[in-house]
Amino acid sequence: MKTKLFIFILLSVGLTSCSLFYPLNTQVDEFKHTTKTTLEIGLKPTDYFINNVISTDITFEKCISESAETFNAYFVLNRNSSSFKLDKTCYLKAFGKSYEIVIENQETVNRSQFVSMTQSSSVKDSTKVKTESKTMSNSYDYYEEKFFIRFTPEMIESFKKTDELIFRFYLGPKQATFRIYGTPLKRVKTLIDIKNVSDDRSKATIN
Repeated sequence: MKTKLFIFILLSVGLTSCSLFYPLNTQVDEFKHTTKTTLEIGLKPTDYFINNVISTDITFEKCISESAETFNAYFVLNRNSSSFKLDKTCYLKAFGKSYEIVIENQETVNRSQFVSMTQSSSVKDSTKVKTESKTMSNSYDYYEEKFFIRFTPEMIESFKKTDELIFRFYLGPKQATFRIYGTPLKRVKTLIDIKNVSDDRSKATIN
């Protein structure tokens, strides 16, 4: 059990370490006549010690066209191989309001992670003390759930006023809760406030 827990922690750190500075990335699509700005956030569930979910990467996307604006989120949620399937709905809480959201375009992919750990120990004989190293390796299988959710205008207004976003997912008898607050939440609010930009470049980064 302790070995599994250690593997879960190692894997979750590796999966979320690339999302530390939360840049906003903009793409102008001259074919679809849209401007898309995205924000990537990596999170571990608040209850990961007692559930079967390891982590999630969330890509928030604001898309602006000539006729409309949309605000969605794409998830890559990682769960271990003994977990139940993800329910078809999830829940969002912001500014004291709860919303039930349908999960769309769900895709499950089987993944494998190779984990290696080295332990050192001191051994003493009649002449000297020497250090011996032992390497333990294990292959860990897990599932990657890919899906996206749509945010309504009412949800977006709650985002603007809240000091914490909470996402709740259910997997059979288990649940996984993700919280966004502080700097990541400020970046989400910045993304919501993005207006259409005229840019000759196909890519740009907003600091």
